[in-house]
Amino acid sequence: FWRGVGMDCVKNNIALLSGMIELDSEVGEGTSMTITLPITLAIIKALIVKACGKTYAIPINSVMETLLIDASTVQTIERREVIELRNSTLPLTWLGDVFQLEGHSKDAESFFVAVVGLADKKMGLVVDDVVGQQDVVIKSLGNSLSFVRGVAGAADLGNQQTVLVLDVGGLMSEALRGESSFYV
Repeated sequence: FWRGVGMDCVKNNIALLSGMIELDSEVGEGTSMTITLPITLAIIKALIVKACGKTYAIPINSVMETLLIDASTVQTIERREVIELRNSTLPLTWLGDVFQLEGHSKDAESFFVAVVGLADKKMGLVVDDVVGQQDVVIKSLGNSLSFVRGVAGAADLGNQQTVLVLDVGGLMSEALRGESSFYV
C-alpha cells in the first residue's frame, strides 16, 4: 500500500536538479538504482543573509567572520564607508546598493557585516540579517546570464525559495575599485 512513496519523492527531487534516476530490478536478485546529476551542480556550505527583503547565499569559504556593529563606528574616508577592525581599515559595501534594491536604510542604529575575503584583501558586506549556515546546491545561471558580475549562480534553500549565490571575488574586485555602475 505505501511502497513507492519514498522513491517518488527521490525521483521528483532528482528531476528538480535536472537529473535522472534509473531503476533495474531482477526478481530474486534485488534492485539497483543509478542516479545521474549534471556536472554543473556543486554542493557548498553557505552563509544565508538578507538585504532589503531579499535572501542571498555567500559561500562560507569566503566568509571570515560576521559582526554586529553600531552605525556610529562607520567612518568615511575618500568617499568610502569604512570601519576600524582590529587596527585595520575595512571598506564596507552595502548589498542593497550593489543590486540597487529599494527599502534599505542606512539610518539603523546597528547592522550586520559579513567580513569576506580573498587572498590578502578583505571587505565588509553590509546586510540586514544573518539567517545562518546551510548546505546548498549551486546551479549555474548559464551563458545567457554570465555577464551578471557578482553572482556565481542560484541555489534552492529547500523551502521552495531560490536565492542568488554571490561571487565574492567579483563583488570585491569591482567594489574595491569603487565602481558600482556595472551591477545589473
